[in-house]
Amino acid sequence: MLMCITGVMSGCGNTDEGWDIPEPATTGIEAQSGSYTFNQPGCFSVIKDVGSGQSYVYFSRDCYRYDAITINQGAFFHIHGEIGGTDCPTDAYAISGLFISPGKAEGIIKYGYDCKVTGEAFFTADHL
Repeated sequence: MLMCITGVMSGCGNTDEGWDIPEPATTGIEAQSGSYTFNQPGCFSVIKDVGSGQSYVYFSRDCYRYDAITINQGAFFHIHGEIGGTDCPTDAYAISGLFISPGKAEGIIKYGYDCKVTGEAFFTADHL
């Protein structure tokens, strides 16, 4: 379950760019690299930079344009586009999640279109 604990990550309860989505608490769990099933629209996987050792959630709402979202001590948070502004891509989204085991992540995702939130859901992602 997604949790936000003040002081664990800065910006807890973040409302950047109108999304009103909380930043997750860290879990300290190292994510397993590879492809994941994702129970919402979009494509989800985890990649690891060999040089730095940093892991990223590799996510795309439309499975075409991907974002590499930094995993920080088992948690990840990213906003693509804004709500109520002028920079409103048709594939806008905000995602906030955490790894509850090396091969399972969960959290919340909001989808946007035409500068408005069009959907919100809790998600799960399971390593294949």
